[in-house]
Amino acid sequence: MKNLRMIFVLLFIPVNILAQTYSVGDFAKGGIVFSVDESSKHGLVCVKFDQMQFGDWHEAVEKCKSLTIFEGGKTYKKWRLPTKEEIDLMFQNRKVIDSIAIAYGGSAFDKELGSYYWSSTEEAGTGAWLYSFGFGYPTLMSKESNSFGARAVRSF
Repeated sequence: MKNLRMIFVLLFIPVNILAQTYSVGDFAKGGIVFSVDESSKHGLVCVKFDQMQFGDWHEAVEKCKSLTIFEGGKTYKKWRLPTKEEIDLMFQNRKVIDSIAIAYGGSAFDKELGSYYWSSTEEAGTGAWLYSFGFGYPTLMSKESNSFGARAVRSF
């Protein structure tokens, strides 16, 4: 009987692990979930704080790429700058992201009228898309001469 219980326990441990699902607003996988797929097992998280407030596009890419987060006893790597579409999802879910970020010791998005965040989406080799969290729309700017903020994302 003891062996039968052990087999039963071992059979259901992987099922419980695989059954983990996520929702927008969960604090998981090193950040705040802001998008999930139809299975609710995979999606996107953003970190709970900005990687920079003022920098050019190249700096933003490097800061996000080199980021390592240690959260809940685990290390999370493979962060990156969000795409234009992903940063739009972040804007749509900004209130949830802000409240969860603050609850976990992070910070809200900067919403001053001149506050923009870089995306990884390039245009014509010299430009990249930004998103204004103050005005609520994307803008195309030069990657070289303008200084804006960045917040990293990763897939899970």
